Amino acid sequence: QLRPRKQVKTWIDEPVHEQSYLHALRNCVIPFMKATNSKILMTDCVNLNHTLKIRDLLFNNRIELYGSAGYHHQVYGGYPPYSHDCSILDSSMFATLKSDISNEIAINTDLVDSDHILIYMSEIIPQIWKSDKYKNTAKSHIAGYPKRLQTIIDNDGDIITKYI
Repeated sequence: QLRPRKQVKTWIDEPVHEQSYLHALRNCVIPFMKATNSKILMTDCVNLNHTLKIRDLLFNNRIELYGSAGYHHQVYGGYPPYSHDCSILDSSMFATLKSDISNEIAINTDLVDSDHILIYMSEIIPQIWKSDKYKNTAKSHIAGYPKRLQTIIDNDGDIITKYI
């Protein structure tokens, strides 16, 4: 399966979304990271990670953005061409993790509102992430990382080839 690079002409309207993103970081992400003694935030290609307020908030809380989350790679010709393809685990695990979380929430009939769902997610996400399924997937993709990067190099970054 080939995925051509897409040219992105404009970025999202940062002022509209920045406040809600800051709110989520302050009230959910940062407290969770402090409680778990986490220092590196793994995100997908969120443009808002580049705004001054977001960078300052993360820096002041001694949180480092993981790899591809810190680059302007959505811009045509930017680096890297696809953060998910350059990242060890993004492309291989997060879609499956999202699906597994959704399945767990769907089978729990006691969840009546968004607060209950968030509390339940805070309990199940670490359990799912630490399962043998994800440990084995991570080991496999870490072992295949050199091949993934070589594929990107061989394709001059223009088209990323999906392989197993």
